[in-house]
Parts: sequence; structure tokens; C-alpha cells
Amino acid sequence: MEVKNYVIIQNYQNQFYNPNNHIITIYDCFKYFQRIEHFSGQNRMHCKYCNSEQCAKYCNLLYSSPIILSIMINRGKNNEDFNEPFIFHTELDLSDYVEENKNSAKYYLIGAICHVGESSMNGHFFAYCRSVKNSPWYIYNDNFVTQCDENRILNENTPYL
Repeated sequence: MEVKNYVIIQNYQNQFYNPNNHIITIYDCFKYFQRIEHFSGQNRMHCKYCNSEQCAKYCNLLYSSPIILSIMINRGKNNEDFNEPFIFHTELDLSDYVEENKNSAKYYLIGAICHVGESSMNGHFFAYCRSVKNSPWYIYNDNFVTQCDENRILNENTPYL
């Protein structure tokens, strides 16, 4: 089975409807991305073929998965959302979210770029990286590079890339 590398996705809760106010996971983000939107009434879509307004459904689909997957989510749209908790994993299986080659939609986390601070306008950026699955993790923080434990990364709630 081919497994690819990926970089983390992040999200903040106010971007989509979250009735139970639970901590968002990467899979919640993909479900939200692929939700079906209905266009009717005042929100009908214009059909260029019949030149009239029509009711429609719209959905984002992923037809295939890339070799290396990098995902960036807009974190910190509102200052109160900037450090919203988010659960991510070191392995990502997107086979439920792609249409073709479902076996090639499995990834291992190799990096996460993080931000600490009150908003995107102030704070500090740093990164966690490793070269391949099961290799050591390192934290890159300005002029300092130190090895760190994987649990530190999994407990991080500030990645955005």
C-alpha cells in the first residue's frame, strides 16, 4: 500500500456550523469541504445554456490524491478563533473523500507550521518537521533546532499549515 506524506490542516470553529461545540478534527474539515450546498429561491444559480435562474446543488469533490498533500486553512480570521483547539493525527486516511485511487489517499505527517500569539498580526512562528515516517521529530524555532517527542506535536493546538 502506497502511503504519502502530508502537512497538517487546521480550522477554526466559527467557519462552519458546529452545534455541539466539539473540538474540530481534520476529518470534520474534509466533511465540511465536501458538503452539498443547495441553491434555490433567491439563491438560484444562473444557467448559461438556458439563460435562466435554476435551482441547483453544489459539492466540492476530490477526484484523486496528490503525492504530497499540503493544506492551509485560514486560522485567526477573528482574534478569538486564532488558538481554537484542533485535533490532528500523524496518519491521515482520505480514502473516504477521494473518488479515484482510494488506496493512494493515505498520508503520514511530516511537518506542521505553528503560530503563538494573540493574532496573526503579532506573535511568533515555528515549525515541527521530520524527513520520513518513524524518523525523529525536530522543532525549528529561530536559530534553534532541537529534537522533540511526537506527543509534543500532537498536543500542539496552533498549527495552521
